[in-house]
Order: sequence, then C-alpha cells, then structure tokens
Amino acid sequence: MARTPLQPRKLKHTLVSRALLDDLRSLHPGHKLPTVRQLMKRFGASQATIARALDELKRQGLISRKAGSGVYVERPRPVHGDYSVAVVVPDVSTTTSSLMLKGIEREFSASGYRCVFWNGNRHFRRECARIRAGGASIDGLIVNSRTHYVYNPAYIAFHARLLKRHAWPMVMVDIPVPGLPAPFVGDDNYSAFHDLGALIASANLADRLNMLVLEGSLIGMERLYGLRRGLRAAGGPVPRLQVVHANPRTLERRVKRFRLLNRRPGAGPRLLVNADPRFLPHLRSMLRQEKLKLPEELLLFSVCESRDLINDHDLPFVALVKPSEDVGAAAARAMKKLLAGQPCEPALRLPLTRIVPPEYRALLGMKT
Repeated sequence: MARTPLQPRKLKHTLVSRALLDDLRSLHPGHKLPTVRQLMKRFGASQATIARALDELKRQGLISRKAGSGVYVERPRPVHGDYSVAVVVPDVSTTTSSLMLKGIEREFSASGYRCVFWNGNRHFRRECARIRAGGASIDGLIVNSRTHYVYNPAYIAFHARLLKRHAWPMVMVDIPVPGLPAPFVGDDNYSAFHDLGALIASANLADRLNMLVLEGSLIGMERLYGLRRGLRAAGGPVPRLQVVHANPRTLERRVKRFRLLNRRPGAGPRLLVNADPRFLPHLRSMLRQEKLKLPEELLLFSVCESRDLINDHDLPFVALVKPSEDVGAAAARAMKKLLAGQPCEPALRLPLTRIVPPEYRALLGMKT
C-alpha cells in the first residue's frame, strides 16, 4: 500500500482521521478496514496516533472495532425516525406472514420508519443474495426463516457473518435460528400445549389421544414436547401418544393409514390434536367426507392462524390462536430498541389464545 504524506503543521491523528474519512466515503457498511499495522505503515505514524484517529471515527459512529476481528465500516446513524428496515418473510400470501407484516407496519408507521418487504424464495441462497444486494439501503433486518433453512449450516453461517460485522441489527421472528445471538420474537408454543395436555389429562381423555405434526418442524416438536410434559404434569399414568408426522401433500394418506378418523361405536369420542395450522383446511374437508360428528365422535384441537378461521358451527374445535400480528409488532419494537442503541430481551415469546366452544366444555370438565 502506497505511503500517504501528511502535513506536519496539524495534529497527526487529525490528519489520519481525515484521510480515513475520505476512504470511508467509497466503502460500504460492513467493509473491513486495513489492520493497525498496515495503517501505521501507510501513514508513517505510531500505533498511538492510529488508535486516536480510529477512536475519533468511532465516536462519530463511522466505524466499529471488534476485538480479535478488526475494524469495520458502520452506516452513519440517521436522524430519529429516518430508518429503513427490511423484513424477509417465507411467503407473504400466508395468513401468518400477512398478519405479522401488519403488526410490523403498524408499529413502524407510528414512528415514521420505512419498511421494505422482501417475499421469500424457494431456496435460501436467493434470499441471501437479495439481502446482500439491498444491504446498502437498509438500517436493520427482520427475518422470518423457513423451518428447513435452519438445518443448513451455510444459511446459519451467512447470518452469523452479518452479525459479526455489525452491518445492521437483526431480529429473528417465529423460528429461532440455532447459534445466532440475534434477539428472537415468537409464539410460546410450549406453554400453550403444556396447558392443553394438562387439561386433557385432567378430563381423563389422554388414552384416546392422537397428534398430527408437520414433518421436520422445529415448532411442531416444541408443541409435541409441551403436550407430553403437560400430560405428565397432571399426574397418573400417561398412555402412549400416537404421533403422525405428515405434510400437506401426504396428510390424507397418513390420516387414513393410521385410522385417525375411524369410528369406535360405544367407545366415546377420540381426540385429535393438530399441531400445524396448514393442516386445518384439509382436516375439515376430510371430516365432512367422513361425516363425523364433533364433538360426539371426535374432539378436535388445532392451532389456528386467525380468529376469523374458527367460525365453523358444523365442525367446532378447540382453537389455539397464534398471536401473529402481536409478534410482528413486538419484533418491530425490538428493532427500534436496537437502532436506538438500547438493550432488548434476547427472547420474547407471546402466549397463544385458547378458545373452547361451549360443546366441548362439559366433556373437558370445564365450567360452562
């Protein structure tokens, strides 16, 4: 690197900081600067002089220093309310994503923040490329990942590099990505299903229980674990729980294979817990085809994306409603704290709302 001559009349660290400031104008946030030793050689200055120059740039919010990593370019902090935040969702057409975006937009619009919505793609590499391409125009990133992405080490490594370089603050929503220190906001699935398991066990209905779980779903496993712990917490023997792993394409075949909807005359109603809201429309269609009576022949418990999807008087079910809009608003509030340099909770889980129709209350031993 060519040596840069300095004017001897002015303080040397001031001249170094001004020269570096000229360099910063052509660099993107997250770019790594030369090492202190390289800067000493370039400017013919001592380590103390370079350190003072870097401290001055750091006080202006133009760089960040990471111990053991290096010095990185920072985006100059905009004035209050002049932030742009990108939100990446798997599929904006789903009810969960649309409600989450509604909550984010509501929270940000009240503060004058700008939102950039990026709809997900079939492969995470396209999502990463979009983040890289738009990185220069955003101040923060809210990511709602897909379940199968978090099993890919390259996906985790990509976001870990973003956090390490502090190009922008990040908040993960709905699905936590293992190993990332970014704040997480999602549903309290464990507590909702733990309480449901305790309710079923206290009504002495656990021996009739079956459960549907989406294949490979981290959230589904969390719900299953909560249900099992809830059954144990109620005391007494815990029967073997039949768990059927499926996806929307294989759901009907697996339900028939495991005879989940078969009638048992004189044996009382069976219980079916659906841990994935995407199964609900298919289940309702199958129940109508089988002409099963709810709750006389089958008690259905299901996660639901919205209260608007509950009102079906022919097929009543116990709904566990996801707080998607509130999750979006909470994620936006966490991002606002990070942009303001304030600490926020590392993990925030919001409760699901349980809605029990009148027909079920007597069977579950609840007050009408």
